[in-house]
Amino acid sequence: MTAEIDVNDPHYRRMRLAAMLCEAAELEHSLTCQYLFAGFALKREMTEGLTAAELDKVRGWRSTIMLIARQEMEHLGYVNNVLTALGEAPHLVRPDFPLDPAFYETDIDSKLARFDFETLKRFLLFELPERMDHETLKTMTGYFPGLDFATIKTLGGLYTSIAKLLQLCEAEAKEKGETIFIGPKWAEAMTGGSNIENLRPGVDGQMSIYGMNLKPVLNLEDAIHAIKQVLEEGEGAPEHIEGSHFGRFLEIAAEYDRLLQDNPGFDPSRKVVDTPVSKVGYRGVQQKHGTVIEDPLTNKVSLAFDLAYNSMMLMLFRFFMATDEDEADAKAIEDSVFFPVMTVVIRPLGELLTELPAKPGGDGMAGPGFRFDRRIALLPHRTAAFKIIYANLMALNAALTEVAGQMPNQQLNDRIDFVTQNVWRIAQNFANATGIGGEAQ
Repeated sequence: MTAEIDVNDPHYRRMRLAAMLCEAAELEHSLTCQYLFAGFALKREMTEGLTAAELDKVRGWRSTIMLIARQEMEHLGYVNNVLTALGEAPHLVRPDFPLDPAFYETDIDSKLARFDFETLKRFLLFELPERMDHETLKTMTGYFPGLDFATIKTLGGLYTSIAKLLQLCEAEAKEKGETIFIGPKWAEAMTGGSNIENLRPGVDGQMSIYGMNLKPVLNLEDAIHAIKQVLEEGEGAPEHIEGSHFGRFLEIAAEYDRLLQDNPGFDPSRKVVDTPVSKVGYRGVQQKHGTVIEDPLTNKVSLAFDLAYNSMMLMLFRFFMATDEDEADAKAIEDSVFFPVMTVVIRPLGELLTELPAKPGGDGMAGPGFRFDRRIALLPHRTAAFKIIYANLMALNAALTEVAGQMPNQQLNDRIDFVTQNVWRIAQNFANATGIGGEAQ
């Protein structure tokens, strides 16, 4: 990771700070997708080979993983608020999976994989604290015999370096009577309440987005507080890791261990393939990375997920960029992307894909690819942007309508129908709220 700071090079410090924040944003986004994928693939029924006691544990793990994924989304929001406060553009793009461990210099694979003990160990390393108490170190050594934890470049180390560079750059700016926090206050994204006035038009300080608590970053104190929250929720303070991501994963590992001792054949997850990729003719060399979905019906659902994910990202770009939206526009994006799209489109489609075969007659199931279209970016012009987003949602509705009734069983057909209807309603509500016009029922 980009962690070292050259304090003797004042000319590029601010650029380096922005680059480090963008790297942090990509990592947070990447972790969100990896955690969601693992959570989606967890088994849900005793008919999948679990006892009642095992299923109860797995359900608890799913809730924990989803909570962690939501907090990673929040952390991504905080990083983007810091970028906005610095006058930089929010950073929402990331490389497609899989990523070589050397890409971010983490020595850890970034890939979409089902939840087994090896995946859990990867998650522990991603959230590894910079320091551990004796008992935690002993436990981790048991999971990773022979590993020198001091060699792992942690996400916490990156954030610590970002905090130091923020303080250094602001101190230099203050010597000139200036500040590095030159971004517009109204462009900040926030949730959960605030007493700060003159933020984004229409935000009254009581906005709540899917249980996340995102606050604005307006100065150095806010920025350091945001980084502290990310560190404590993620890696956890060295003295107290209970409730942190690392601490939660460590608790799951202990429970996983006990279940394996009672039942060596225990397997909590569906046998989904690693890093599934929709089969698309125009992607060329990109098709060589990941596991290409060959089953025709599954591929149609996978392409629909890609379209849903890309549509969601287009809305998030507009939400975080805060360019030419007015009060009603900002509310329309918020009311579309956070609760309905993420929870009644992305999640059910992602879960459904783990029950469909990746290849005809094959044993491996598919899963969501969280793959970007090559042209995913900010749509800069208000009316055109909203019309394109609406058109994408209607294309998604048509794609889902096409596969309706073709699923392997009625339960899956009902779930596809549920998502299809939700997409149509979201599209019409978005069109009406932004004034671009929709379709009558």
